Amino acid sequence: MRIEKVANAAAGAPGKVQRVRAVCSRPWLCPEQLKLAKLQVERAIKLWHPPTQEKKIFTVQGHYPVIRRLLRARGWVERKAPRRAQQQEAGGGNAKPSTAQHGVQPSLESLCSMWLPNEEEEEEEEEEEQMDKDDPDGLHELMSRLVQDQVPYFIWSSRCSAVERCVLRPGQVVNHYAQGGCLTTKEGLCLTLRNLPWFDQADPNTFFPRCYRLGAVDERQAFI
Repeated sequence: MRIEKVANAAAGAPGKVQRVRAVCSRPWLCPEQLKLAKLQVERAIKLWHPPTQEKKIFTVQGHYPVIRRLLRARGWVERKAPRRAQQQEAGGGNAKPSTAQHGVQPSLESLCSMWLPNEEEEEEEEEEEQMDKDDPDGLHELMSRLVQDQVPYFIWSSRCSAVERCVLRPGQVVNHYAQGGCLTTKEGLCLTLRNLPWFDQADPNTFFPRCYRLGAVDERQAFI
């Protein structure tokens, strides 16, 4: 919805006008949509799931439409990260957070309020445009604003370093695991299988091909 306002360019200069366009990217929501958004947010906040007792609030870093769509279909509400312009305005331009300046451990709220500190502006703009296409009526944007004071219990990020695990609360779930190289790398799997006899009475060579780390001199000689 575009609104055009016509105003005089300068006083005493009749006939000269300047067009100022104010672009509203979101249409007006009807009262029924507002009521539906509020009801869904209340359900996500008040509905508990034993034994984990987690609220159905999630945060996604990056453009993952399938993740968002499936979680929303299950009654989850997204707590969107503040956009770069809002972060700079709140922080006074390019000023860093006070917690980083004084060497104080960041609080949980600061962790959950800044998820994209190092993303490029162009990529973020493209992501915002795509998110606007996925939410044409602005309903999910409204629900995100209603849960800004809530802590997300499911965090999906593109980088393991995007979340500071030292300040996570019990019950919060992330899609990355720190120090998971023992299961996610070839060298880690090789060492894990080699140490298996210390934890179980099993020979890894009976169910997995023998493997060597060619970067180690002694193992490379054993392989040759």
